[in-house]
Amino acid sequence: MYSNQPESFQVWGCSTGTVAMGKVFLNIVDSEGKSKTLDDYALADVGVGMVEIVIVNFAPELMMTGQDWLLTLVTVVAGYAILLFP
Repeated sequence: MYSNQPESFQVWGCSTGTVAMGKVFLNIVDSEGKSKTLDDYALADVGVGMVEIVIVNFAPELMMTGQDWLLTLVTVVAGYAILLFP
């Protein structure tokens, strides 16, 4: 078994479905719960959750007022900043 197999299955499940699907896949490959994947996911989800809340709140308003270019610009620049300065 590869050392990152539980994490890979959990991330794949979350990416293609929901967090619950990721948890189901994690339980399949790590039924004894030896990996710390859920702990890592919980810490990472704090930052992701904040970003999702901001996008869900501001995206519709910016699009309705015709400023969809601003939303695109801000999200692309923020994404590059996160990748360049972790």
